[in-house]
Amino acid sequence: VRHNEDILNAELSEQVRFPITQGFGFDSPHIKAYLLLQAHMDRLELPIVDYVTDLKSVLEQAVRVLQAMIDLVADEGYLQSAMSCMHVIQALSQGQWWDSPSTSAVPQLGIPEMKSLADAGIVCLSQLLPWKKPAIHKSQD
Repeated sequence: VRHNEDILNAELSEQVRFPITQGFGFDSPHIKAYLLLQAHMDRLELPIVDYVTDLKSVLEQAVRVLQAMIDLVADEGYLQSAMSCMHVIQALSQGQWWDSPSTSAVPQLGIPEMKSLADAGIVCLSQLLPWKKPAIHKSQD
């Protein structure tokens, strides 16, 4: 954690899905990693360029740790734990929460397009397949 990043971490905590509760200091590298991973999953814009570099490092390390956890729990026969770790790796790789609509994985769909699709009753990719690109943009009108 660099100088004055505790202030940026506190601001970031207010924007993420699971904010930091009282009793934890914002100057902890563990808290910063936790906030960076959440910001990645929420697709938030990071406050400074250094956070982008830090996020890349945290993502690389998190995937390595999760892969080691998968090896360990699979070796011990804990299928559910191994599957949970795999879901977390997939969510980190896609940059979205496990309960996000699958349409959020489509790169060209922004929040307005996803809202239009949801209003039209389309919440998963299989429902999106019959649609053509112009129809998606017309549904915004």
